[in-house]
Amino acid sequence: MLAGVIKWYFLLAVILVADRYTSFPIDIPAGYYGTAIIAIFILEIIYQSMAHKRHFYDLSDYLVLREGIISRIEKTIPYSRIHDVYVDQDIFDRIFQLWDIHFTTLDRKKHHHIDGLSGRSAKALRDMILRKI
Repeated sequence: MLAGVIKWYFLLAVILVADRYTSFPIDIPAGYYGTAIIAIFILEIIYQSMAHKRHFYDLSDYLVLREGIISRIEKTIPYSRIHDVYVDQDIFDRIFQLWDIHFTTLDRKKHHHIDGLSGRSAKALRDMILRKI
């Protein structure tokens, strides 16, 4: 979630710099910047909570991943096609003590991942997938 908020704040900063240093004025009244920042933060929280609710994975006969808010995607991956499985953390995951699990299929063109797991869950899920491949 934090990465998404930072993305929107970066976009807002670009608009502010463009407004100040270009000859083409955007003419945003100064009072609207704070309102825009709060609105962006609220919209990002709503988006991330909806994305979290719609994210699903199943480890039955196949690895099934479902995700997406506007366009729903369901991926069914046979365990025999999975080549690499690893867990990692980026800077935001470290802040919130989360882990991501990544895996690629045999053709190495498809990279899949599951975000936002606890350390114990990520390692247990990795071990389960490794046992099935």
